[in-house]
Amino acid sequence: MARKVLIYGGYGGIGSTTAGVLKSRGYALHLVGRNQDRLAGAASDLGAGFSAGDVTDGGLFSRVSEDCGEPLDGLVYAVGTINLRVLQRLTEDDFLNDFRVNAMGGAISELHALPRLGTAEEMASLTAFLLSPEADWITGQIISVDGGRSTLRPKG
Repeated sequence: MARKVLIYGGYGGIGSTTAGVLKSRGYALHLVGRNQDRLAGAASDLGAGFSAGDVTDGGLFSRVSEDCGEPLDGLVYAVGTINLRVLQRLTEDDFLNDFRVNAMGGAISELHALPRLGTAEEMASLTAFLLSPEADWITGQIISVDGGRSTLRPKG
């Protein structure tokens, strides 16, 4: 059975390129994005499922979970925004919108921690990737390889 990956921002530049690479490697995909027509076209091209909606809509995440089904093997949050206007022209709403869109990825990852311990082979796979030409543009990063556990908060 193909591993299933959920991609928020699935028809944008990074999201659609990631979707294409994953599809070529045999992954089953479910794409999420705002523009229904563009999303439907991208999903059709990739043989993927899709859900249309905006990440700033609080009801989107539960609907997407229902649409794509469980279990998921991975989640890609390729949604982001940046205001390139002069600082003096930015409004409070600009800052709040940027924060809501850009911080949402961390919040979503808390919902998808893997229910198992990792293996030495999984750690070695990341190391091999980071040393490969595919990772030439990655430098100075701390990458938690913990199945999402570092994002979980204790209850209480």
